[in-house]
Amino acid sequence: MPTRPNRRVATLLAAAFPAIALLAAVAGCASTPADGNAPPPDVDCPGEPVPTDLTVTCHQVPVDTASLAVALLRSPDPTGAPILFLHGGPGGRAVADRHRWLTPRSELLDDHDLVLVDQRGGGHSTPSMDCPEMERSQVGDGSLSGDRACRERLTGDGLDPASVSVGRIAADLVAVRHALGIDRWHLHGVSFGTRVALELVRIDEPAVLSMVLDSVVPPDADETADLPDGIVAALGALQAHCTDDGSCPAGILGPLRGILDQLDLDSDRAAAGVLEGERRVQKVRDGDEGLLLRSSGDHATRGQEEDREGECDSGDHECEFSGDGLS
Repeated sequence: MPTRPNRRVATLLAAAFPAIALLAAVAGCASTPADGNAPPPDVDCPGEPVPTDLTVTCHQVPVDTASLAVALLRSPDPTGAPILFLHGGPGGRAVADRHRWLTPRSELLDDHDLVLVDQRGGGHSTPSMDCPEMERSQVGDGSLSGDRACRERLTGDGLDPASVSVGRIAADLVAVRHALGIDRWHLHGVSFGTRVALELVRIDEPAVLSMVLDSVVPPDADETADLPDGIVAALGALQAHCTDDGSCPAGILGPLRGILDQLDLDSDRAAAGVLEGERRVQKVRDGDEGLLLRSSGDHATRGQEEDREGECDSGDHECEFSGDGLS
């Protein structure tokens, strides 16, 4: 995430991503962590080990009826106040995804410590509200069977899904701030995390130096009300823009539908395409934004060529190969 902290962070985030960035200066200069408040005991960090020359520690911070997974990514020269990253969701994670900040190392870490927290119910915080039942549900059995099975299990274990609210998540994070001995911090929220950031400003304003809101979810918005139509409309608007300037001559909606069709027919090939897509997204993070728009078209075209090659191999079709594929 190629950003610089403090006053520059909102501007650079807005330039790097199609997001709405808001820098709200709520207090004056940066502060240092409060004296006499040692962080909670270290625990093993979840997920794959991440190579880094920085000091990274992981913790479980007890809050009301829960325990939150926390990672501290320590700057070599923390001249500014810490930054709290608020992941999307609800139900997302941040601690096991710390590699996103470390490989390559974010410029935010040049002079700010970074605090990653798995919000209540998500990631490696406990109790977990993950729903593996939803992954095992079959499309043909009503599609909501996994949802119902998960809810029944959670309520059977004494967990009320409705108890995980924005207000409660924000209160948890205030408790995390006290546990880590932090007086004030900057907030960086993404998607659902922006709603949590706004609630933190409401209940803990003196502790918030500034905030960046990326892909804002306003407090009064129902973020699921326009699904899936809203996604299709957004992709259509993006397609209209990129076909006009020539960055995606094959369009977006057609190639994406082709990829979904491939997933239905050949899950192994589709999985390989996802891995290739992840590599391309990393290149986008490194600066080649046009590559993201070209990726879906390239993948769909490659799948179509493989299908046609299979037809040629079967002997049922006569095909002529050229340097640009099949003709």
